Amino acid sequence: FALDLASKVLPFYAEYFNIKYPIAKADQIAIPDFASRAMENWGLITYREIALLIDPKSSSLTVRQRNAMTISHELAHQWFGNLVTMDWWTDLWLNEGFARWIQYLAVDRFYPEWDVWTQYVADVFSQFLVLDALKSSHPIEVP
Repeated sequence: FALDLASKVLPFYAEYFNIKYPIAKADQIAIPDFASRAMENWGLITYREIALLIDPKSSSLTVRQRNAMTISHELAHQWFGNLVTMDWWTDLWLNEGFARWIQYLAVDRFYPEWDVWTQYVADVFSQFLVLDALKSSHPIEVP
Protein backbone atom coordinates (compact mmCIF):
# COMPACT_ATOMS: atom_id res chain seq x y z
CA PHE A 1 0.00 0.00 0.00
CA ALA A 2 2.65 2.53 1.09
CA LEU A 3 5.02 1.79 -1.78
CA ASP A 4 2.20 1.88 -4.32
CA LEU A 5 0.94 5.21 -3.01
CA ALA A 6 4.40 6.79 -2.76
CA SER A 7 5.21 5.72 -6.32
CA LYS A 8 2.15 7.68 -7.47
CA VAL A 9 2.41 10.67 -5.14
CA LEU A 10 6.03 11.61 -5.90
CA PRO A 11 5.46 12.03 -9.66
CA PHE A 12 2.12 13.74 -8.97
CA TYR A 13 3.85 16.36 -6.80
CA ALA A 14 6.67 16.77 -9.33
CA GLU A 15 4.13 17.44 -12.07
CA TYR A 16 1.88 19.62 -9.91
CA PHE A 17 4.74 21.85 -8.70
CA ASN A 18 6.57 21.63 -12.03
CA ILE A 19 9.70 20.75 -10.07
CA LYS A 20 11.24 17.29 -10.44
CA TYR A 21 12.09 15.36 -7.31
CA PRO A 22 15.78 16.26 -7.23
CA ILE A 23 17.34 13.14 -5.72
CA ALA A 24 17.56 9.57 -6.98
CA LYS A 25 15.10 7.98 -4.55
CA ALA A 26 12.89 8.50 -1.53
CA ASP A 27 13.21 5.82 1.13
CA GLN A 28 10.43 5.08 3.58
CA ILE A 29 11.28 3.13 6.71
CA ALA A 30 8.99 1.72 9.39
CA ILE A 31 10.46 1.90 12.89
CA PRO A 32 8.92 0.09 15.86
CA ASP A 33 7.95 2.47 18.66
CA PHE A 34 9.11 5.58 16.76
CA ALA A 35 8.26 8.56 18.96
CA SER A 36 6.53 10.55 16.22
CA ARG A 37 3.97 9.26 13.75
CA ALA A 38 6.43 10.19 10.99
CA MET A 39 9.37 12.48 10.28
CA GLU A 40 10.50 13.75 6.93
CA ASN A 41 14.18 13.91 6.15
CA TRP A 42 15.75 14.70 2.81
CA GLY A 43 15.31 11.45 0.87
CA LEU A 44 14.41 9.37 3.92
CA ILE A 45 11.09 9.37 5.71
CA THR A 46 10.81 7.48 8.97
CA TYR A 47 7.45 6.26 10.22
CA ARG A 48 6.06 4.59 13.27
CA GLU A 49 5.15 1.11 12.00
CA ILE A 50 1.41 1.71 12.34
CA ALA A 51 1.67 4.83 10.15
CA LEU A 52 3.24 3.01 7.21
CA LEU A 53 2.36 -0.66 7.30
CA ILE A 54 -1.10 -2.10 6.86
CA ASP A 55 -2.49 -5.61 6.88
CA PRO A 56 -4.42 -5.98 3.62
CA LYS A 57 -6.74 -8.52 5.26
CA SER A 58 -7.59 -6.68 8.45
CA SER A 59 -6.72 -2.96 8.22
CA SER A 60 -9.82 -0.79 8.27
CA LEU A 61 -10.61 1.93 5.76
CA THR A 62 -9.89 4.49 8.48
CA VAL A 63 -6.37 3.08 8.95
CA ARG A 64 -5.75 3.12 5.19
CA GLN A 65 -6.97 6.72 4.93
CA ARG A 66 -4.89 7.88 7.90
CA ASN A 67 -1.78 6.19 6.50
CA ALA A 68 -2.38 7.61 3.02
CA MET A 69 -2.68 11.08 4.53
CA THR A 70 0.52 10.63 6.55
CA ILE A 71 2.50 9.29 3.59
CA SER A 72 1.27 12.07 1.30
CA HIS A 73 1.99 14.70 3.97
CA GLU A 74 5.54 13.53 4.57
CA LEU A 75 6.30 13.26 0.86
CA ALA A 76 5.02 16.83 0.44
CA HIS A 77 7.73 17.92 2.86
CA GLN A 78 10.31 16.90 0.27
CA TRP A 79 9.19 20.11 -1.46
CA PHE A 80 7.84 22.16 1.47
CA GLY A 81 10.48 21.96 4.15
CA ASN A 82 13.39 20.37 2.35
CA LEU A 83 13.62 21.80 -1.18
CA VAL A 84 12.03 25.07 -0.05
CA THR A 85 12.71 25.95 3.57
CA MET A 86 11.22 28.74 5.61
CA ASP A 87 13.39 31.71 6.49
CA TRP A 88 13.01 31.23 10.24
CA TRP A 89 11.20 28.95 12.70
CA THR A 90 8.37 31.45 13.07
CA ASP A 91 7.42 30.52 9.51
CA LEU A 92 7.16 26.79 10.18
CA TRP A 93 3.39 27.06 9.79
CA LEU A 94 3.97 27.58 6.05
CA ASN A 95 5.66 24.18 5.67
CA GLU A 96 2.98 22.44 7.68
CA GLY A 97 0.12 24.35 6.10
CA PHE A 98 1.17 23.59 2.54
CA ALA A 99 1.92 19.95 3.37
CA ARG A 100 -1.46 19.58 5.08
CA TRP A 101 -3.32 21.05 2.10
CA ILE A 102 -1.43 19.16 -0.60
CA GLN A 103 -1.83 15.82 1.19
CA TYR A 104 -5.59 16.12 0.68
CA LEU A 105 -5.09 17.00 -2.98
CA ALA A 106 -2.91 13.91 -3.51
CA VAL A 107 -5.13 11.48 -1.62
CA ASP A 108 -8.19 12.79 -3.43
CA ARG A 109 -6.40 12.29 -6.74
CA PHE A 110 -5.73 8.60 -6.09
CA TYR A 111 -8.71 7.72 -3.90
CA PRO A 112 -11.58 9.98 -5.02
CA GLU A 113 -14.11 7.55 -3.56
CA TRP A 114 -12.88 8.48 -0.06
CA ASP A 115 -14.27 12.01 -0.39
CA VAL A 116 -11.43 13.45 1.69
CA TRP A 117 -12.42 17.09 1.08
CA THR A 118 -15.65 16.52 2.98
CA GLN A 119 -13.59 14.95 5.75
CA TYR A 120 -11.29 17.98 5.65
CA VAL A 121 -14.19 20.36 6.28
CA ALA A 122 -15.62 18.17 9.04
CA ASP A 123 -12.38 17.27 10.81
CA VAL A 124 -9.80 19.96 10.08
CA PHE A 125 -11.41 23.19 8.93
CA SER A 126 -14.10 23.07 11.62
CA GLN A 127 -11.36 22.72 14.27
CA PHE A 128 -9.60 25.77 12.85
CA LEU A 129 -12.80 27.79 13.15
CA VAL A 130 -13.32 26.72 16.77
CA LEU A 131 -9.73 27.59 17.69
CA ASP A 132 -9.88 30.90 15.85
CA ALA A 133 -12.99 31.89 17.83
CA LEU A 134 -11.25 31.50 21.21
CA LYS A 135 -10.37 34.62 23.18
CA SER A 136 -6.84 33.24 23.42
CA SER A 137 -6.54 33.07 19.62
CA HIS A 138 -3.72 35.08 18.09
CA PRO A 139 -2.24 35.74 14.64
CA ILE A 140 -0.40 32.82 13.04
CA GLU A 141 2.85 34.69 13.45
CA VAL A 142 3.42 36.58 16.67
CA PRO A 143 6.45 38.89 16.80
